Amino acid sequence: MFRLSARRCFLHTRPVGQPHIKLPTAGELQTIRTDLTTKGYATFGQLLRPQEAITLGDKFPAIFRGEFDTGVFPDEWHWREGISKESAPREIVNAWKSDDLVASIVLSKELGSLVRAITGWESVRVAQDDLWWKAPSTANSATKGHIDAEYFNFFADNSLLTLWIALDPVGQDNSPLQYIEGSHQWSVGNDSGEIFKKGSEVSGSILTGDEDVFASCPYKYDGLVRSVSVPRGGCSFHLGNTWHGSPPNKDAKMHRRSLAIHYIPGNNSFDLNVKTGYIYGKYRMSDHDSTLYDCFFPQVG
Repeated sequence: MFRLSARRCFLHTRPVGQPHIKLPTAGELQTIRTDLTTKGYATFGQLLRPQEAITLGDKFPAIFRGEFDTGVFPDEWHWREGISKESAPREIVNAWKSDDLVASIVLSKELGSLVRAITGWESVRVAQDDLWWKAPSTANSATKGHIDAEYFNFFADNSLLTLWIALDPVGQDNSPLQYIEGSHQWSVGNDSGEIFKKGSEVSGSILTGDEDVFASCPYKYDGLVRSVSVPRGGCSFHLGNTWHGSPPNKDAKMHRRSLAIHYIPGNNSFDLNVKTGYIYGKYRMSDHDSTLYDCFFPQVG
């Protein structure tokens, strides 16, 4: 029998500060919904105050050194100071469990309510957060084109919305997020089988040395790639089936740090017919329990 650590089980309820969120107006909200429906992604100019984005970005060195506020390790930690190459891209998954400032944003009820308003879901959970750090002039830091739903195919409901927040000003030279407009319409739900197979194990690095980050995309996308430039604290939203990636950070001085939050419907569950991988398999209490527990998938809206 899997036994929950009390310390881990209540991480999602620990007191953390509240970020200052600039919510979209009614008109901006409608534009976000429309763009998601037609293009598969949407941008919003300023979600976090610039100073808050700077403060979180400034914490990245400590976080990636393993200086965790809670003493709890994140689920994934790629890049070690003194071991990994300085030019290597850096990623931490589910830093909300480890760092209070990250948690204040990821667990924000205000953001959860915004996601509910965008999607129309009755309630909202966090599936995962993702810290990305690409240092200046890192030629091998491109992120290959992919769809996020590919990495969450063990849920019963494949609905997914990703919020990507830029912690540095992101322009054309420091690894802007790129989307293939309309690509969310190439596959529908879990049954498509064309992009990914339900229950398959996702493997291989998400990093690529190809200048064309969508080189592995099986569809024609000529003229459909859109690069997103946003200010510090700006953001974009995209659907789970939207193809996206980012070129390397070619800027000689500018870092590219970001926080992504992947949201799912609050009433979602594990698909008991699907084999769950090592990381998320830890959070299934038994082979017969499909429940997503708040300890690991916090309800935020």
